[in-house]
Amino acid sequence: MPAKLGQRLYEKSRLGVRLDDGRVVLSPEEVLFCHWNRHLALPSPSWLETLLREQPDLLQRAVVLDVARSGGEVLTLQSSAHGASKRWGLRWSRHAKPPAPPAANADWSIAGAEVDWSSLVADALADDEEGLLTEGYIVDEELDVTMYHVHPVHFTG
Repeated sequence: MPAKLGQRLYEKSRLGVRLDDGRVVLSPEEVLFCHWNRHLALPSPSWLETLLREQPDLLQRAVVLDVARSGGEVLTLQSSAHGASKRWGLRWSRHAKPPAPPAANADWSIAGAEVDWSSLVADALADDEEGLLTEGYIVDEELDVTMYHVHPVHFTG
């Protein structure tokens, strides 16, 4: 992405990774997000078809990114996230954008996929200790997305 346009997308929306020369590199799902919401052209006429062969879950990831960023929320993907998240992305609220601390760790999954419960519980406990929400975005076969907050529960009594 050229420096001037990339700088605006990065500074205003925290999309992509900024390079030393000012250019910004977008992930494939960020390219689709910008195409849908910022009216940027796709890199080439065959770009989407080619990438879908290599990354069959690209549309699901892009739709989840679109939903997660609705209403002014900022979600940076792990490859471009600030911090050391092992998950898909970090989310900030519309009122506290980077460099403020993130509000949540975000992951996504396809509806019906097997859940690794021990990993999910461990992530929720670790996030809770850090003051972060644990968010799971589930996308179904119709590309509808449902977001869940996962909270640890400490039973007493």
